[in-house]
Parts: sequence; structure tokens; C-alpha cells
Amino acid sequence: MAQLATPGESSQNNAENAPLGVGKPFGFLAVLVFGVSGIGLAFSGQIPWQIFAGIWPGVNLPLVLLTAILLSLFVVYTYAAMGTFAPRMGADYVIGSRVLNKPLAFASSWTFVILSALAAGALLTEITHTVLPAFLQLFTALSGPSSLLPVGAIDSMRGAENISLISTILVIAIFLLMLLPSRTIFRVLTGGVVLSILSWLVIAYQLASAPIQGFQVGWNRLVGPGTYASHFNQAIQMGMKTQPTSLTLLLLGGVLLVGWLFFGSFIATFFAGDVQRPEHNLIRGSAAALAVAAVLFLGVSGLLLRLVPAEWLSAESFLYHAQGVNTTALPWIQAYATAALPSLPLLTFLCLGWVASLFCMALAYLYYCSRILLAWAADHQSPEMFGMIHPGLHSPLIAVLVVCILAEFGVIDASQGGIITNRATFLLGMVISQLLPLLAVTLLPFLQRDWFKNAAGFARMKIGSMPIITVTGAISVLCFAGWIIANALYSGGIILPALLSCAILFGLGIAWYVGMRALGYGRPHPEKMDGETISQS
Repeated sequence: MAQLATPGESSQNNAENAPLGVGKPFGFLAVLVFGVSGIGLAFSGQIPWQIFAGIWPGVNLPLVLLTAILLSLFVVYTYAAMGTFAPRMGADYVIGSRVLNKPLAFASSWTFVILSALAAGALLTEITHTVLPAFLQLFTALSGPSSLLPVGAIDSMRGAENISLISTILVIAIFLLMLLPSRTIFRVLTGGVVLSILSWLVIAYQLASAPIQGFQVGWNRLVGPGTYASHFNQAIQMGMKTQPTSLTLLLLGGVLLVGWLFFGSFIATFFAGDVQRPEHNLIRGSAAALAVAAVLFLGVSGLLLRLVPAEWLSAESFLYHAQGVNTTALPWIQAYATAALPSLPLLTFLCLGWVASLFCMALAYLYYCSRILLAWAADHQSPEMFGMIHPGLHSPLIAVLVVCILAEFGVIDASQGGIITNRATFLLGMVISQLLPLLAVTLLPFLQRDWFKNAAGFARMKIGSMPIITVTGAISVLCFAGWIIANALYSGGIILPALLSCAILFGLGIAWYVGMRALGYGRPHPEKMDGETISQS
């Protein structure tokens, strides 16, 4: 039989045993793999060229990327410290509830988990809705009249029924996979990460192999005669105006890309109870994940700009998002790589890497969601069955089932064109829900002095009398707040429904907390899980 969580056990025992007996299977490499999976090289890696280039035409993209990377270092440090202060499942919830306010921390964690699980389902729909049709379009362009693809294959794949069916199968596959030991999940993620990294190296090879004057010829052959020049001219005629890279645009763009590109680099903090020596592995693994993505994105950006002006890339993105344009715009990095060096085998490999990256991104999201549910069970904020652990597989059966059901709701919503299909929407809610734990860890040295003093490793470092975590935490709060403001300015009208959705979820979280208290859950225990006992463990 499966064993139940025992939330009444001491916090020291909970912390040392990655609460609820799940164990500590993950070291540095696992934190790195989860971080790269959470970033989602295929999904996030499209954003600089598909979206960002069209928002601010002509902006110096490598410089904006570098700004985002530097800002992300502060965020990575802050989350690594968070997991070091509270080496438990749901470290963000533990920090927020012990330092600031337990009901608000639970409602924030509730909102974060639900949005993350829904987002995982929406990510799986992207495989059928966006990724495979895009690659089929490129396959058809390369194959020409000899293409074996049936007429209407792309439109058929994008049908709501097909999207829902294929994505549901993937949710079931993830559910079965998450019932296996954590090390098996890590191996699957490792395979996906290796495949996605190799895909980006293939793109770099294609861009580096092309002669500077060859891209225009390749693009016209891929998309249509004369399209290289006509797309740019059409964008200019429709009102696209290039602008210099001012300090304001640099900061705004950097803040936007912190969330859009590098948000997932620190997700191991959300299951810090599974991490060996979190005071070492969280900071190193998360920073390494950020570095992998940074090198790939910066390197590919530099190689692409060697072949084509930034203004032309902006025109392609501008046309792709413009309303009422009857033009085949392809602002995808894999399309640029294919134009630089056409190859069906390489395009096939890129397709596999893109699918693997999205699958692993969804898997990583659902993994941390299930582990945060264990933190709720350990804290008596949910029924004890949420903390049920299989004695042989060491997997949280009910928690995995709950988050996969939420992911299926995300699939249904996304396949019907719901609001969650836009990454800016669900990421907005995820960022908002992390403001409270970020504020809590920023103030922890002053509100929980003993906890800070007894913390391990880098988390208790100071510059003079000022704790470093307070500085990095404040910068992280400003980054996330700036991200929300920037999205309000450039979201295209989705900000209000997204905020309303977050408010409803937050209110439901408060209602759940109050209801559980009324039923006798969430009462203080003799072995109170306060900051001092966690740090001492």
C-alpha cells in the first residue's frame, strides 16, 4: 500500500528527507537539466525573432539579450537562496508563509500551481497546433511539387479535435511517466535536453555555413521569388518604423525577455526537497541552465545577423502579426536556418528537437507542480491523500493525478482557442503569483534574523552590513513588476482578462484556505515549521 504523509513530524525531519519521504535524488546535473527544460529552448527560443523583433523594429537584439541575461542572474541567485533557506518541497510557499502571511502565501502558491499545470497542457497543444504545421510547411517548401504530404494536411492537424486528441495522449504519457521514480524522469528530461541543444547547434551550423550573400537566394527559393525584398518593402509601407536602441528600450526589452526566455531556469527551487546539497547545487545548476540558453541564443543571434539586417528580421515579425496581411511571413529561427542551408535531414532533426523540448518543458512544469502539492499536504493545507507516496516507486500518486487533470483542462482550453494559449497570459499570472515569495525572501534577513543567521552557504552572505539576498531579491521584485508593466504596454489587450483570471484564482485559493481551516486543517502543530527549525536542519 502507499504510505501517507505525516505532517505532524518535525520540520527538521521533513527538511532532511525532502518532506514526505520522496528522497533527494537530484544533484547539480539534474538541476541543470530541469532548468534547461523549464526554459524550453524550442518555445522560448522562438520569441526573440517571432515576437520581439516586431515589437521594436531594428533594436539591437544581442544587446537586449545580454541585458536580460544579466538581470536573470539576480533572479537565479534569489531563487537559489530561497531553496537554500527552505530546502523543502514548495520552497517558495514555505518562505512566503513563514516570513509574511500564510493565507496570502497559500493563495499565491495555489494560483501558481494551477496556472503552471494549465500552461503545461497548453504547451502540449503547441506541438500539434504550431510546431508540426510550421515544420510541415517548411518540408513542403523544400520538397516542392514532389512533396508526399496530402493536400490539407496542415489544416487538418490544426483542427481542434486532432489537437485535443494528440495532446491528451501526451498528458497520459506524462502521467504514466511521473508515476515512475524521479531518476527515470530525470533520464527522460536529459534525453530531451540533449536533443534540443543539438538542434540549436545544428541551427548554428546552418547559419555559420551559409555565405553572407547566400541567404537572400535561399530565402527566395524557400518562400518564393522576390519575397526577401518584397516582405521588407511591404512592412515599411504598412507603417513599420525602425528605432534606435535607447536605454529605455534596452531595459524594457531586457525585463520582457527575463520572463519570456529565462523564467524556467530556476524551477528546481520549487522542489528543493529533492535536491542534494541545495546550498551548492541550486545556484550552480540554475546558473548553468541560464548559461546554456544564453550561449545558444546569443550565438545564434550573432550568426543570423551576420547574414541579414536586423530591420529585415523585424519586417518578417511585423508582417506575421499584422492584421489582414495576405503574406507568407515565416519569422522562425528554423526557417532562417533552412534558408541558409536547405536540408531535409537537418530539418527533420530540428523537428524532433522542437517536439522533445516542448514535451520536456510540460513534464518539468508538472513535476514541480506535483511537488508543491506535497508542501501543502505537509502543512495540512490540503487533505492528507495529496501527500500519498508509493513505497516502491516513491512517486506522489494523488498529486501527480491532480496536476495532470489540470493539464488536461489546459489542453481543452487551448484546443478551443482559450486565453491560456497565449504564453504572455499564463506567464503573467505565474509572475504575479511569485511576487509574494520574492518579497518574503527579500525581507527574510530582517523579519527572521535567526533563520538568516543559520542559513547555509551563499544565502547568508553580506556586502558590509547588507545581505546580498536583500539586494538581489529587490532587483528580482522590480524585474517581475517591470515585466508586468511592460506586458501591459505591449500585450495587445490581453492584460485585463489575464488579471481577472489571476484575481479569480487567487480568490479561490483564499476560499480553499479558509475552508480547510474550518474543517480543522492547517492548525499549528507542536513541531512548528518555522524558519529557525528549517535552517537548523
